[in-house]
Parts: sequence; C-alpha cells; structure tokens
Amino acid sequence: MDAETGKVLLEYYELISFSKIENNVLYNLSTGQLVNILDISSNIITSWDIEDLLQQEGFVRADHYRWTVHKGLIYFTQSLGSNNAKAGILDPTKRELIWKHDFDKKHGAIGGIDASDNRIYIHTQDNTLHVFEREE
Repeated sequence: MDAETGKVLLEYYELISFSKIENNVLYNLSTGQLVNILDISSNIITSWDIEDLLQQEGFVRADHYRWTVHKGLIYFTQSLGSNNAKAGILDPTKRELIWKHDFDKKHGAIGGIDASDNRIYIHTQDNTLHVFEREE
C-alpha cells in the first residue's frame, strides 16, 4: 500500500495467517504445515510444504501463532496434538529441520519462543523459561 495515497499496490493472497518480517523478507507459517517466503525486493514468493518433514521428526504441526524468525531461520513450537510440547528450527534455504527438542510433560504447553544469535528462549505453561544455547 502506498502510504501517501492509500492505494493498494500489490496483493499477496498466498500469505494468510501469521507473518514475520526480517531484512525485506516476509515469512509466513500457514496452518502450521506450509512455509511461504516473500522477498519484498523482487516480489517472488517461494513455498515449502513441511508436513512430511515434521511428521518424520515426531511433530504433528508447527504452531502458526508461536514462532519467530532470526537470521533467516524459523524457530517454531508445537503445544497440541502430541503427548508433549516440542520445539524446532527450520532452515528454509536447506529445507531441513536443524534442531528439535521434546519437553517433559510436566512443563505443559508452550507460551512463547524467541531467539538471539546463539540462544533460544522458550517459555512454558509452568512458568519456566528454558534457555538453549546453539552454535552459529
């Protein structure tokens, strides 16, 4: 949308649900099974169906409302649909799951996730903040 005129310049119907933006790239995790990535400078959208990959790794889906992006990696969680909460990191360039963690049932559901250069922060229902360190 043009900020001065209010005119709609481009519409992206593929990008439904929750989105995050980083460095002129819009990331969209649609229904927890499809990653859409829009390069704003070129207006090119790429899609990646992650359903089979997640199921192979023990996930039911990625929660499309509890995830974040940092340095082009997608940090996601799963609170429902399995016996315990889980978290993972997707690399959309390599199209791989590069990290995962299964939480003990005592922690309950996941309330939020965030990431920094070498840490992952996950808050669980039992008011515990889990901090994971990872190599860059």
